[in-house]
Amino acid sequence: MEHFYKFLIVLSTLYLVTESLADDNVEAMKKALFDVCSNKYPISDAIKNDAKKGILSEDRNFKCFMMCSLDELSLINPETAEIDGETMISMMPNEEVQKHIKPIIDQCLPNIAGKPDACEVAYNFVKCGLTINPSATMILPF
Repeated sequence: MEHFYKFLIVLSTLYLVTESLADDNVEAMKKALFDVCSNKYPISDAIKNDAKKGILSEDRNFKCFMMCSLDELSLINPETAEIDGETMISMMPNEEVQKHIKPIIDQCLPNIAGKPDACEVAYNFVKCGLTINPSATMILPF
């Protein structure tokens, strides 16, 4: 059931990139993910607000918050720091969303592969992804 919930969060949040969903539903799902990860890795409102604008903090808790978000969605192995790009693509609801995510995966994963720190890997993946597609901030869990 936990994986099903995570799967719903990913699909619904990323669906927002190309389709219009009821804002309340998307926000509720993002809030659930935020609540889980911010309890483990608290981040300030300033860090959260900056991230919404594409300004990512170098704060360690923020980096680990990003790792937690990917981990909760079963997209990173926190022990090996490997992000599963194929699973990420397969979780996308349609080809249009896949077209937006695939370049991020293709360009960002090779640059971060083999790094031992899962928090740094997650952070660098998100940072790289926002460089390629700044509108991807809308899929951040806050």
